[in-house]
Amino acid sequence: LKLICNTIDKLLKEYYRFQRQINEQTHSRFMVWGAEVKPVQTKTKNYNEKEELDDYRNRHNAPYFKLKMVMDYWCALWFWDMRQAGELPTRRQYWQDIATILDLDLNKAATAVKQPANNEWAAQKNVQLDIFHPAETQLTVQAATEETEEMIEGETAPYEDKEDETEINVNEAFVRYSTHRDFFDENRRIKLVQQLAAQHHFFHPQLEFLEVFWERGGFDLIAGNPPWISVEMDETGVISEKNPEVAIRKLSAPQVKIIAKQILEENVGIRSIYKDELICAEATKEFLGAVQNYSLLNGQRNNLYKCILTNTFILNSKNGFTGLIHPEGIYDDPKGQILRKEVYPRLKYHFQFKNELMLFSEIDHHNFYGINIYSAQKDKVDFLSINNLFHPLTIDGSFIHDGRGVAGGIKVKDEQTGKMDWNVKPHKDRIVRITESELKIIAKTFEDSDDGSKTKLIGIHTSQILSVIKKLSIFPNKVSNVESKIVIGFDEAQAVKDGFLTSVTHYPNIDDYELIISGPHFFVSNPLYKSPREICRLNSDYDCIDLIDSDDFIPRSNFQPNVALNEFKRAKGFNDDYWIDYYKVGFSRMMSLTGERTLQSAIFPPKVSHLNSLNSIIFKDESYLLEMCSLSSSVILDFYIKSLGSGNLKDSMMKNLPLGVEKSFSKKLYIRTLMLNCLNNYYAPLWNRNWHEEFKQDNWSKTDNRLKPFNTLTKEWQWSTPLRNWYERRQALVEIDVITAMALGLTLEELILIYNVQFPVLQQNEDDTWYDTTGNIVFTVSKGLTGVGVDRPVWNTIKHLQAGETHEHTITKSELYHGKKVTYHAPFDKCDRVEDYKVAWGFFEGVFKEENDKVG
Repeated sequence: LKLICNTIDKLLKEYYRFQRQINEQTHSRFMVWGAEVKPVQTKTKNYNEKEELDDYRNRHNAPYFKLKMVMDYWCALWFWDMRQAGELPTRRQYWQDIATILDLDLNKAATAVKQPANNEWAAQKNVQLDIFHPAETQLTVQAATEETEEMIEGETAPYEDKEDETEINVNEAFVRYSTHRDFFDENRRIKLVQQLAAQHHFFHPQLEFLEVFWERGGFDLIAGNPPWISVEMDETGVISEKNPEVAIRKLSAPQVKIIAKQILEENVGIRSIYKDELICAEATKEFLGAVQNYSLLNGQRNNLYKCILTNTFILNSKNGFTGLIHPEGIYDDPKGQILRKEVYPRLKYHFQFKNELMLFSEIDHHNFYGINIYSAQKDKVDFLSINNLFHPLTIDGSFIHDGRGVAGGIKVKDEQTGKMDWNVKPHKDRIVRITESELKIIAKTFEDSDDGSKTKLIGIHTSQILSVIKKLSIFPNKVSNVESKIVIGFDEAQAVKDGFLTSVTHYPNIDDYELIISGPHFFVSNPLYKSPREICRLNSDYDCIDLIDSDDFIPRSNFQPNVALNEFKRAKGFNDDYWIDYYKVGFSRMMSLTGERTLQSAIFPPKVSHLNSLNSIIFKDESYLLEMCSLSSSVILDFYIKSLGSGNLKDSMMKNLPLGVEKSFSKKLYIRTLMLNCLNNYYAPLWNRNWHEEFKQDNWSKTDNRLKPFNTLTKEWQWSTPLRNWYERRQALVEIDVITAMALGLTLEELILIYNVQFPVLQQNEDDTWYDTTGNIVFTVSKGLTGVGVDRPVWNTIKHLQAGETHEHTITKSELYHGKKVTYHAPFDKCDRVEDYKVAWGFFEGVFKEENDKVG
């Protein structure tokens, strides 16, 4: 091995000398504006001579050819067609082939054995020299010359001697790099290596640009937009060669498989191409997934942009920079910790885009990607980040902005049209500086870790958001500190397949454990949000429930148990009881990062279960149940979850949520949460057990006839107990936002900032949702409230009705209430959430101060 390595070092030196001379003799010097070019006297070769010089590199005895063959051989072993497994070299054959390529005689190299002081040792052991069993034999290689040792230890500065200055003689080079050996023509393995190299285009940057690495240690500038793709078998692409319909009609994978089976059986040519493509895809995946090739990507799903990114770490010079456009996956991959630890010290600028303006027409408008500028690795983390970009003009504008005014949120209202639109306005506050300190805060807040070197990078819209994150990081209590249990629901497909559940849309009997909740059934603090239609195949096949007329309404369920009750109840609670018999806080496990709300939670009663699109949590102490639902119904914790950028609510994320606020805040949260969630008599025990006489003394932060007074509440649950009209339910959620912000140590300005920045859809809905004098919604643009209120054409004709006037509306878009008549009472008004926050903040500030004074 040492002999081979030293020989390769000598060949590299010889090839560098050769390539440097070619560069000097063929270099064309053009005056470029702004560049200083030193005059050099050189004889520029004509085109034919240039081609001839380049051809010498590929002669069998040339250093370049030998080095490339050795490197191609190693690459070929990863892509070897297993239909030719019989041609694979043994270890001995592999080393012998490498030695032959390099013109080495390995047998002559093994000339001596290092022996201990007792010279009889070798004779006694009858040592047989064998370079393929190094544990038994130690070689002394004579070929390690002083020249190569000096080169190995030396710096990567240009090699200079008299020979460097000598012009290459064409005829002399022809003789020197020519060979009459037939090894490359007759060796079957070498032929296969050459075929695989041509097929897969093996490329070795350190060889092809040897002078760049030898003289500069790498490239000074690397820029590009690498492929954002995972390497997979393109079955559709192959089959469409014979049957274009599969691509034109965009058939699904199962449909393609059916067509592929027939085509592959009938067409030998397509079958051969199919097998070649399959082998290529599988081999490439193995190469990219091998730890010795991409150690920083170990355990991660393959994606070419990640491989190219890590390659630039090697290709970059000590003073070089790399600029790449690539997805944001490296910053939030749970298995990307090792990679992030290498990325952060190199990162100089991080500009995160969302494709809403379709700058990349080939990808979905929801996709995130970033412009990332990397340098060589530094000793410390220090980079600038701008998130939630929609157009690159915002970047330059933010760097020259004077800091005046407000940065604005993800969406801002257009002054001319009055519509909410994506915010492309620059502002100095959009530039967020990230150092080790900020990474530690992020790690502590979202991962409960003190190690920021490999934490996930969250999207921070403005520098002020950092103060919010820091306050959340120092909140002392979390869900993980209390006794609780998290459960993922039934796997919808597998449970039906196993006969555990039956797929049938019906009105369930809760007492028989028949109500199984799906994602659309509930929303924020509303367990009776929607009910499936009689035929329910899509998430849109649900109708909004009218809580005013609901009585003890139970929504339809799309599934029912198909096993004995004891087997159905198998998930355990805290002792020998069952999880299903507890009140539980249910969460949407599959979350929408771009919807009105990301974190959606509500309380489910006992005997109710759910699918695996939901998580739920039970607590041994029921007061934590109420607090959990309260806090998770606020925009504060919603902001927390949005910042993680994950569309899947994992157990670890739930356990890191804040929990355990001071008691002065908790009772005001409890009563509002109970009134929002206890919508039928199945919640009566929860209401009765958690009743406090102080609830009757509570007040709303503003006066409005549409708000139910607290002093009418009773210890025993009644139909009139919960909040049933849309107006009062919204007001309760607004006040929960304010109380939660106070309990977690935030300011009013920070609450408003969170709302303005992270909730563009909620802002849009608030800005165009109108209520009548009874608290009913007359018109809304909310896509989640289809069938609630009138359509826009009708709204445009009635929105200016005066006090005392009414409009009768017949419901047509709801299967549940089709034909029902609703009367709307004018005048109609809409709400301003920011103003309501300010009013509520002032009100509760006074309330809590008064209570503290009494305690004092």
